[in-house]
Amino acid sequence: MTMRPLFFDLFMLPLEKLALHEMRKQVIPRARGRVLEIGAGTGINLKYYHQGALESLTLTDMELNPLVEKRGRGLRIPLSCLNADVQALDFSDASFDTVVFTLVFCSVPRPEEGFREILRVLKPGGRLLFIEHVLSHHRTLASLQHRFTPGWRRIAGNCHLNRKTEEVITQAGFRILEKWEKGRGILLGGLAQKPESV
Repeated sequence: MTMRPLFFDLFMLPLEKLALHEMRKQVIPRARGRVLEIGAGTGINLKYYHQGALESLTLTDMELNPLVEKRGRGLRIPLSCLNADVQALDFSDASFDTVVFTLVFCSVPRPEEGFREILRVLKPGGRLLFIEHVLSHHRTLASLQHRFTPGWRRIAGNCHLNRKTEEVITQAGFRILEKWEKGRGILLGGLAQKPESV
């Protein structure tokens, strides 16, 4: 059993009001140029983009929800919506200036492959903008995250509560320039950059 996208949005509403809305406002408007969003879900990030800074926006997910195109109809920039797996992106090298993802890599089966693909499709010096729930650096919370992850994965589409996504981002070759934490380190937002030469 996995959560349907609309149910997921409703389930996440309290967290959205407490923290995610503010984090989205802080992170998403920093996107520039040709932008790729991984795991667009129901298109909840669309209203946070600064359209004047974007040349185009490509939204992807494993199986795109019809709400994405509906929510994107009012945009004044070229918009593409595609089914795609972040572990095997069908884009040329150095295609995008910015890649965005929010609450995605908790459920990617092989996150290292996903970040290698993002690194490949980003232009040198390109931006990576992200919001993820990750393993807390507080021992008690981390212990609970480890304990609940096996059961949570079964009902929430392989979502891991205990991933160390920041480490995977840096191991892939990105440099984290800014980061923000909420919820005692459970939520992590950030801006990372692909080196000018890799």
